[in-house]
Amino acid sequence: MQNLSIKFNNLTNEANNLDLHDAELRDIYCSYDLHEIEIPVIIDTPKKRQIKSKLKFIGVLNFNLSFLEPWGPGIYINEMKISEGEGNFNKNINCEILLNSGDKIKIISSEIIYSEGV
Repeated sequence: MQNLSIKFNNLTNEANNLDLHDAELRDIYCSYDLHEIEIPVIIDTPKKRQIKSKLKFIGVLNFNLSFLEPWGPGIYINEMKISEGEGNFNKNINCEILLNSGDKIKIISSEIIYSEGV
């Protein structure tokens, strides 16, 4: 997989193709002016060794991040859930990333672009 664009109209099909379990996540970049968030990740599996990738959230409406580390320090993605937005955020995408620290990143946006090998 090189590039993947997830929007409301293709959410069901494309969201299932994105597996970032155990990807390393160190930084999060936010452009308040552009309503964009970029999250670089490194995938290191037997099939994909040290692949630099990026999640880019376009049309961001809401962004929440905790730094509580209830399970201890950690910089790896445990799971990522992508679903339809609800209420005022319908027709948007809800993304929740759970880190192995127990912290959560929650982003509501109009599009998610995944780029591999960047």
